[in-house]
Amino acid sequence: MLQVSFAQFAALLAIAPSLIAAVPTLAAPSTTTTTTATPSALSCPASDGQTITVGTDSFEIQCGVDYYGGDLSLSWETSLENCIATCESTTGCIIVSYNGAACYMKNQDDGPQTNANIWAAKKVGAVACPAADGSTYTARDGAVYKIECSADRYGSDLDIAWVSDLPSCLEACEATAGCVDVSYRFGTPGPCYMKYSYTQDVRTDSGIWGAYRVSAPSSSTTTSSAAATSSTSSAAATSSTSSAAATSSTSSAAASSTTSSTSSATPTPTAIGCGLINDPSFENPGATTPDWSTISTLHTGGAQAPYVALSLAEGTSGSKDGTHVAYIATYGTGDSATIGNTILRLTAGVTYSVSFWQRRNSNGKVVISIDGTAVLTTPAVPDTAWYQNTFTFTATSDTAALTITAASVVSSNGFMWDAFTIAPVGVVCTPATTTTTVPA
Repeated sequence: MLQVSFAQFAALLAIAPSLIAAVPTLAAPSTTTTTTATPSALSCPASDGQTITVGTDSFEIQCGVDYYGGDLSLSWETSLENCIATCESTTGCIIVSYNGAACYMKNQDDGPQTNANIWAAKKVGAVACPAADGSTYTARDGAVYKIECSADRYGSDLDIAWVSDLPSCLEACEATAGCVDVSYRFGTPGPCYMKYSYTQDVRTDSGIWGAYRVSAPSSSTTTSSAAATSSTSSAAATSSTSSAAATSSTSSAAASSTTSSTSSATPTPTAIGCGLINDPSFENPGATTPDWSTISTLHTGGAQAPYVALSLAEGTSGSKDGTHVAYIATYGTGDSATIGNTILRLTAGVTYSVSFWQRRNSNGKVVISIDGTAVLTTPAVPDTAWYQNTFTFTATSDTAALTITAASVVSSNGFMWDAFTIAPVGVVCTPATTTTTVPA
């Protein structure tokens, strides 16, 4: 059984955020007396606001400040310096609250609270929820992410990494081709779900720290940044040597003599469409144009003709997103039905990835086509289980015809679809201003 001395018990009471009449006096954070403390020893209030470096991290000292919640672990230390050193060596620790004995290590930032009996130290540059909500993080390559605490953009999963903080999750995203969004569940380590889209619906989950990319890496924006700061001509900005010219002393002189009207002639980069599938979860049939529709049915002699429902109520337990699904039933061998929609906001030449959930009988067949060309025949799976499928296609114009054909191979079959998502692969798209699912 854990033995706690009276002094340690008193230290625990001092740090608790409760109304306690008597609170122990904060012990001097040094093994020497205050009269012989070295200049480098930390003490409050003298050290308030100072930054010290321990190992590879820097910490800001905050006197009379406590951080509630987010407790990672507890250690007993004789000085604030030792408390900080223990935090630096503890995976996930970003903040300490210290009362002269008890060193509470924290893995999240719930905001500072005034407490005259506590000394705190916070890792400089620490990014943690909920305090970081709405702020931005700049990755090592220059890409910028906006942080969304408690926001999970469900689906569009690309890969997973196991990391111990949100910055590591974002750096993993930057190292993964096509990643533009993450959902991180804190742990030591915790899962970092990397996603190829951020236009899907947001689900509130207090255990998720989310972030989506708002600007590309600096290596892909150097030329445009140089053009903006040096006001070089449009020809210089688009030439293969413009980046080098923009940083040379010759180009700087040339830039200074360029008239202000030159910058207005700089061409605007072509915006890449994010892709849009109206009513992706079959919740609001007929509310948009275009929308899902029945393209054709084929009845070869089954008990009855194929049945199509473009918005069948299944409830939350029977669907993957919302309460409705698309449904086709075929009743005889060789019978089939085709439904379809028009994908909007594409950019010709760009490759897009489409994901969706499907549920069917194992003896049925489903073929997905884009502009009349089959791009996916879904694999056979156990009866009635939901499975996520993904396919890619390269757009040839700003729209594409998406069709789903379901057919009976043997006897009768049932088919369901739900939760379609689309995103460009390997590039950052420009969401349309009228799309309500784009993050603010």
